[in-house]
Amino acid sequence: MTLAEIRTLVLTWLNDSGAGYFTTAIADGFINNAQKTLQKKLIRCHQNYYLKPAQTSTVIGQQDYILPEDFKKLHRLEMVVSGSGNSEQRSVLRPFTLQQSDFASLGPAQPEFYYLKKNRIVLWPIPDQIYTLRLYYSYEVTDMVNDTDIADAPDSYHEYIAIIATMDGFIKDGRSAALLESKSKDYESMILSDAQERNVDFPRTIIQTDLDSIAGNYLF
Repeated sequence: MTLAEIRTLVLTWLNDSGAGYFTTAIADGFINNAQKTLQKKLIRCHQNYYLKPAQTSTVIGQQDYILPEDFKKLHRLEMVVSGSGNSEQRSVLRPFTLQQSDFASLGPAQPEFYYLKKNRIVLWPIPDQIYTLRLYYSYEVTDMVNDTDIADAPDSYHEYIAIIATMDGFIKDGRSAALLESKSKDYESMILSDAQERNVDFPRTIIQTDLDSIAGNYLF
């Protein structure tokens, strides 16, 4: 659905089709906030709806690296140790805390860990040479501005954006949103169900997060 279509639906549910009380600017604000709410729920489903990569080269002796402007959540941080293309040798950096840095060498050496500091990634140890640092992250959705802008979410959830936006309008108006709350819960259940059922080619497995074994145990 486009911004114009979602807005029309929201204003209809608010009984203000002419945008006399809920102006276009107010309605669009509700809609863009609702789109961000939907994004948070989809990211929590771990289905990589908003996944994108970014990479940069490390600088010898430089520990801090600025995150992309649209950064929202980090999924994987890896470093190309050697090679390129299909022959890349990569190392996955593990998160740790500032307190844990007492137990790790400051370097310079090949980075093994990282932590987040405001809008930066801090590598530990400090890089001893130039590496390719590759980040896989979920980006922050951009606000819809033009009437033809399409919501950045799967088509089947576009109505959910209108529901959340309308509920915000009811809050502003002091009206009960009981019926919409019920519909909202239906969509939330659908999101969770869809996340669990998107791939049905193999039985579910226990996710192995270390290098001791690459085989999972099947759950029947």
